[in-house]
Parts: sequence; structure tokens; C-alpha cells
Amino acid sequence: VMFDVHNISPDTSLSETLGLSGKDGVQFRRTRMFIKGTLNEKLHYQWQYDFSKAGIGQTKATYLKYKSNNGRSLWAGNIKEPFGLEEVNSSKHETFMEESAATLAFTPNYNPGFLYRKENPVDDLAWEVGVFRTDEGSFGRSPNTTGVNLGDWNYTGRLTYVANYDELRDQVLHLGFAYSYRNLNGDHIRYDSKVENVYHNVSLVDTGLIAAESANQFGYEIAWVNGPLSLQSELFDIRVDPAGEQSNADFGGHYVMVSYFLTGESRPYNRTYRYFGRVKPRTSYFLGGRGAWELTARYSAVELNDFDTGIFGGEADSATLGLNWYMDSRTRLMLNWINT
Repeated sequence: VMFDVHNISPDTSLSETLGLSGKDGVQFRRTRMFIKGTLNEKLHYQWQYDFSKAGIGQTKATYLKYKSNNGRSLWAGNIKEPFGLEEVNSSKHETFMEESAATLAFTPNYNPGFLYRKENPVDDLAWEVGVFRTDEGSFGRSPNTTGVNLGDWNYTGRLTYVANYDELRDQVLHLGFAYSYRNLNGDHIRYDSKVENVYHNVSLVDTGLIAAESANQFGYEIAWVNGPLSLQSELFDIRVDPAGEQSNADFGGHYVMVSYFLTGESRPYNRTYRYFGRVKPRTSYFLGGRGAWELTARYSAVELNDFDTGIFGGEADSATLGLNWYMDSRTRLMLNWINT
């Protein structure tokens, strides 16, 4: 369960243009239940459902997984496409209350399909590739994405490399590259971002619907952890081939974040799935300790203008300061201040 309280203070022009005044409030950001288990040593399953208003009743991570003896696995179901370090990370373990503006704009999120991956935690190099059908409304996080041809297959892959890994000393250097080919065949695609605050469901930057033949998406990842200090950054490069004889439309975005644990903990790296996992405080507040305290900061930017094709989706940048208190490994309080 994730319960959020929001206070939004728009300037006059934003308030008049987008109607942002009076949007303070509360919401259940996520209320999820899941069942998971194994049918035998090789066949695994999970069913997950989100009951929150923000999810509007959505099936999330629901799949069957066949895991072979050589560290390979085949997944079938509703799966996160392997694109973006911040995105593939579980929402249970996010450092900020929302993903960056760039991640919100460009990552595919959950879609039905098939995923084949190498998940051997011993090897430094890992990869995963998949084919997915676009679930209308999921791509770009916009419920207004219409006209998508659900019969087209999209192709997404991710390659990661781990260097300087030392679990005992809480050290890791993560490098990653992801690519996604969106197969549109003249249907529409849309990029928008609610800029790190999804409560009011108003997109501050938005390309609108773009009739396109295809889109090529590139993502670049880097993360470094050294004890209580960690740095992480991603860069997104998006190239859309519009329908007709127009030149390509180019969009992009990036973010840079830093985290520091005042109580000495470290962001734990999951070497199998190549993301960051659950923070486990050295002492539990519920058992008389102080829990774990984390200071965070992030800068993100997203660019949705392409003047050559006449697309004026806007541009935005956000600076975020955060404080997290992990009372134990499964309970935390978060405070984010965001200036967009």
C-alpha cells in the first residue's frame, strides 16, 4: 500500500492554462495484491492486481516463467518491457515517490508478450530480449493514446554490465543499454509526462497523437554505489518516423540522481535482475532502533519539441529534494519537494 498526500502550488500562467489550482489532495498511489509461487523447480508463476484509483483496476506483473538449468528463463504474460533502469526497478524499492519526468515520458511499462533473459547472478554481462504487443493506454503512461494497432509486435532488449562488484563492501558500477522498436504502421504514438507528480492527471508536456510508421528508442544507464553514497543517471534518445514523407521527429530526456544514507546503509544491488532492491535498515524502529535515514536529490529534463516536423510538445525540467525514513525493511515514510 502506498498512500500519498500532495500539495501543488502552480504559478499563475500554469494554473490558468492547465487548471492546476485546487489540485491538492490525497490518494492511494498503489494498492496491490499478488500471488506467486512455483509449480516445480522450473516453472514459476505470479498474478498481481492494482486496486488503486490511479491504477483504475489494472493487471500488473502477471506471468508464467520457465527457468532452465543454464541460467536462462522464458517469460510469458503481462511483463515490464526491459527498458530503463529506473523503470525496471520495483515500485516497492523506488528512491523517490515518482519516477523521473524522462522515465515517465519514454518507458513502455507493462505490456503483454514474451521475454527471454539471461539471469545468472555470477556473470558480469547480462541480457534480455522480448516481443510485446502494445496494450492500449499503457505506452507513455497516457490513457488518451488511441488508434494503436494492437496486432503489431514491438521489440525491446536490454544489455547490462556489472563492474567493481563487492557485496560485502557495498560497491558496484552498473552500465546498461536498452533499445526498443515500436512497430506502428501508420497508427498513433504519444509521448507525455506528468513531471513527477501523477496525482492531478494533467500532462505538463505532451506531443499529442503522432501518426507514425515506427519509433526507435535508445536508453543509456549508469549507476555507481560506494557504501552509503550512490549516483545514478539515464539518457533517452527517441526517433519517430512519421507517416508520410516527413523527416524524423527527435525527442529526448535525462535525469541525474544522488542518494546518501545518514545511518550508513547502502542501496542494495540485485545482480540477477540488474536493478536496486529492498533497503534493510541496520536497526528497526519498531524494535527500539532508529531505522535508516536517506537524503536524496534528482534533476530531470524532458524535451518534446521537434521544430522540423511542427511538433510542439513542450519541455520541462524538475529539481527534487527528498528525505526517506525506512522504519524497517517494509515500511517507510517519504518526503519530496519538487520544483518544475
